Amino acid sequence: MAIAIVHSLTLKETAVNENPYEEALVMLPHLRLPGTRWHLFEICDLPLPPFLQSALQETLTTQWTSRLPHLQIVPPATHAAKLVAELLTSLTLTSGPNWKVIDFCSGSGGPTPFIELTVNDQRRRAGHKEVPFLLSDLYPSLDAWILHASRSENLTFIPNSVNAANPPFAAISPTTQGDKELAKEAGFVHDDAKVMRLFCLAFHHFDDEVARKVLKSTMETSDAVVVLELQERGLWSLAAMLGEFFLVALMTIWWFPLSWETLPRWLFTYWIPIIPFIHAYDGFVSCLRTRTFGEFINLIDDVMGRSHDTEIQGVGVSVRRAIS
Repeated sequence: MAIAIVHSLTLKETAVNENPYEEALVMLPHLRLPGTRWHLFEICDLPLPPFLQSALQETLTTQWTSRLPHLQIVPPATHAAKLVAELLTSLTLTSGPNWKVIDFCSGSGGPTPFIELTVNDQRRRAGHKEVPFLLSDLYPSLDAWILHASRSENLTFIPNSVNAANPPFAAISPTTQGDKELAKEAGFVHDDAKVMRLFCLAFHHFDDEVARKVLKSTMETSDAVVVLELQERGLWSLAAMLGEFFLVALMTIWWFPLSWETLPRWLFTYWIPIIPFIHAYDGFVSCLRTRTFGEFINLIDDVMGRSHDTEIQGVGVSVRRAIS
């Protein structure tokens, strides 16, 4: 089982050298907050009007897939795609070429369509087999997913509700110890591809009880997992989120130029600034919710014990748990 955990993708920049994809982490002091995570509520977790929910998701996706001039050389999703591509390359060399990536908690799609295109473009150029990506969510956004899927032959989705703590057969690896006879009786035929689970800016939404259930399901029914977060529970991330209100207000001019279609967004950005406020508040709370690498390892050990065959990797650190 391979696990990759990455925080603060927004802090990664491209090194100045001949290879534009050779990356270096910005060497800022990791000023961690004392104490444990705070699972405060986020406004986006509450029932919101469809227009507002869509506008917030579109803004967050744009932050993933666009770069900030003078601050980012490439978008955060480009870094995410490179990390996923590297792990897939490693896994296909050691475990065979037949893999698929299932994105959990996809919302309206998020950065996953961008990541899929980037990953498979890299794999094609390297002469490797392309990898299918699937979107999934507890509340499927079928209209948005159909549009995304129409743009790539390697992107599709699971149309039914998918609970990350109790996934359906379509989201389970054939290596699982689950009831294959029951799957056959339900009419499900597996494609024999191993499963990598992907969580993009999603895992911090789970409280510890749900997180343990999701990790237990992940360890039992998949072969690898990647957890990506744009933020971390540190002073630099919190300081950045304090400026999120002004960032969203400023970048809306370029990201969503004024038109009849974007007029409601502009009204709720500049006249009644609900959109930038929610992004700033939720971003701040997301930092407080985000687990450290050590806390993530402790959750895995709570679920599986300290004797399990797992390789866990973070930025600049890795842990190996071997069967004893």
